[in-house]
Amino acid sequence: MKYLALRKGQAAVEYLIILAVVIIIALVVVGVLGGFPSLTRGVNEKESALYWQGAEIAIQKYYFTAATPLTGANSTLTLRNNKNFDVSLDLIGGLQMTKGDGTFINVTMACKTDSDCTGSPVSLSPGDSKSFVINYTNWITEFCINKGDSFSRKVNFYYRDTDGNPYSFVGTMPLVSTCQ
Repeated sequence: MKYLALRKGQAAVEYLIILAVVIIIALVVVGVLGGFPSLTRGVNEKESALYWQGAEIAIQKYYFTAATPLTGANSTLTLRNNKNFDVSLDLIGGLQMTKGDGTFINVTMACKTDSDCTGSPVSLSPGDSKSFVINYTNWITEFCINKGDSFSRKVNFYYRDTDGNPYSFVGTMPLVSTCQ
């Protein structure tokens, strides 16, 4: 009788060991195939673009360049108001990006064309889009040094509604691109 109980116990232990091995192999396979993106890699350009399309102040299109002039004036952002009310965005202080050391700085923007806006702040109606160029003195020394460099920066927007109430949108995912 004692012998029969030992055989049943041994079978149960063998079953649990086999089950544990199968679970470990499955976790390794899922990890290798990218099933845990936060553990295996960073944010790619496509994921970043999808995230920023849905932000309160959406970044619809963006193009970052390492070419002169030093101010980054060839770098552009097309922004869209995804809120259900009009917003006013200051061209100086309305946009912040992280530098290489992780500190946030104000990045000045200018309207890409006169038809996009006149003066600052710029008003955006719900669903409205406007294009801007970057005007930051040390753009190619702090953001896009060389063509082909990876661009990955956290972005924050500060804006107001028509009553003057302040809002902020702090991006939880970086804006990712390649310097052109």
